[in-house]
Amino acid sequence: MDVRRLVDHLDRRRMVLCHNGTIYSQALFGELTPDEVCPGVFAYAPGWGVLDPGMTMEAHEHPIAEFYVFVSGKGRMRLGDTWFDVEPNMSVNIPPGVEHELANDATSPLPLVFVSVGLRL
Repeated sequence: MDVRRLVDHLDRRRMVLCHNGTIYSQALFGELTPDEVCPGVFAYAPGWGVLDPGMTMEAHEHPIAEFYVFVSGKGRMRLGDTWFDVEPNMSVNIPPGVEHELANDATSPLPLVFVSVGLRL
């Protein structure tokens, strides 16, 4: 087994803009496809998400279940009509079909960093 294929690190140089340029993203397990990570489970490759201060991920929804695990920084998240604070060591379950968005205040001293996982139904 080549363990180098199974271990990866957050690397800002490898991040790409997603959600119409409103968030930076990087696959959590490098170049592995969702089915190489865990066959039949993930709707997309689990990934790092980063919002620099002042960034807001566009409002959107999916036909899949998602969950976010927040690693660093602080921000605000909306699920449906409800806004709430998010911070490190917090997780959020996003049911299928629920509109959501995420924001990092422009005055924040840190990027908001989280892991995003989408599950097949």
